[in-house]
Amino acid sequence: MSGIDHLSKGMRSYILLFCLTFFTALPGIFTMPALDRDESRFAQASKQMLETGDYIRIREQDGLRNKKPAGIHWLQAGSTALFSSAEAKQIWSYRIPSVLGAALATCAVFWTGIPLIGRRAAFAGAALFGTGILLIFETNMSKTDCVLIAITTLGVGALVYLRNWLYKPKFMAILFWFSMGFGFLIKGPVTPMVAFLAVIFASLWARHGLSKWLALLSAGLCLIFLDNYIDFGTADKLIGYGIKGIGVAMLAVVAVRFVLDERREAWFRHLIWWPGPVLWVAMVLPWFLWIQTATDGAFFQGAVGKDLKDKVVGASEGHGGLPGYHTLFLLLLFIPATLYLIPALTMSVQKARRNLSVDKGVFFLISWILPTWIVFEFLPTKLPHYLLPAYPALALLCGYAAIRMMDGERRPVSRWISLALFLLGTGLAGILMSPIGVQIAQSETLGDFKTVSEDIVRASWTTPGAGALWMLVLFAVFLLGTVWCFIRKHYQLATLLAVG
Repeated sequence: MSGIDHLSKGMRSYILLFCLTFFTALPGIFTMPALDRDESRFAQASKQMLETGDYIRIREQDGLRNKKPAGIHWLQAGSTALFSSAEAKQIWSYRIPSVLGAALATCAVFWTGIPLIGRRAAFAGAALFGTGILLIFETNMSKTDCVLIAITTLGVGALVYLRNWLYKPKFMAILFWFSMGFGFLIKGPVTPMVAFLAVIFASLWARHGLSKWLALLSAGLCLIFLDNYIDFGTADKLIGYGIKGIGVAMLAVVAVRFVLDERREAWFRHLIWWPGPVLWVAMVLPWFLWIQTATDGAFFQGAVGKDLKDKVVGASEGHGGLPGYHTLFLLLLFIPATLYLIPALTMSVQKARRNLSVDKGVFFLISWILPTWIVFEFLPTKLPHYLLPAYPALALLCGYAAIRMMDGERRPVSRWISLALFLLGTGLAGILMSPIGVQIAQSETLGDFKTVSEDIVRASWTTPGAGALWMLVLFAVFLLGTVWCFIRKHYQLATLLAVG
């Protein structure tokens, strides 16, 4: 039995994956201060829930924070009440849901991947995902994204098991709708959007191949946001709404086609079995009606009419970028899975050109990635973590490629390209962690302080000690070991060292 077979067996696999992410993320939550304004605002609103006992309205200082649903604030308030107190004013207690969310997300990636690509590949993909730079960075922030990725992956996994008729279909349908409701309470429509786009894309592909329906779905997603990148002059607003309307109409036609295709299938009848949608309504509607009443309708206006609208029609709060933004950031933020990224993509393209009946799991993973990627690449507001819901599927594809290469499949060109990208990303990461990177970051940051002198700011910073140097040495040893093993085609050891 190979090492990866041994590690991925039974409950030990889930325990190992949970601990892998948990202990990778844990140190930073205690030592790092609040990292950005959003983290401070989330924690402050959760703190005020504990202080006031009002768990319906979301307050920040003297005003209302009508941006996201209250789910994450309930979790943060609960973790702070359990492990600390609002009076302690310690940021780490508000980060615990993020750490646990990321660790559970890694387990959910493994569970979802088993029926799609097999236990060995799912374990490799989950390990690569669970130590990813973007995921671990988000665990150190008291925001929504780690909990969101856990519940979104769980919901997609329930769909996978339901469609493949693998285990208690009614239970999986209920689990799916529970995930949709939980995800909605965390970050609104993101979880349902990712799950339904994945299953619709996969269904259309299975029934109609690479046909007009996939093109219609992809074009519709693009058109909703395309007008943000084109200036139509005096008629810009009118033409923009017209283009968005065409995009919405195209998506509606695709949705009708999907329902007509699947309405007679047993899995679809279980999916729309009435307790599931009723559970979703029961989870979402009471709090929504309550907060609407408590804020005199201001929550919906703030969350949808302001926050969501600003992200869809322009670069909200200056966070803009052209399509390709997320693809570029992938080189750094997807480490260590970038080691197998190019082989994974080439394998996927080759399979997409062949028979769909072979490796259906790979096709579902592609269906999970592509529409979500299109949405966030064309969404005018861009932040690196927006694409995180697609990372589990991409990591599973990388795990699939890793196992195929371990089993002897040759990738004479793509493996070298992937190794080069891995070295480029890890090299940048090493520079950022080095004294040179720290000095550059500090020099840029000094200019941001307007009400205090640079000398006072510089004196308040701690100089990295010997521990930081040893971490860099260890980083270099693991990196060199990964490269050597990858070149020698010892892919199991290369994966282990990359995760390290």
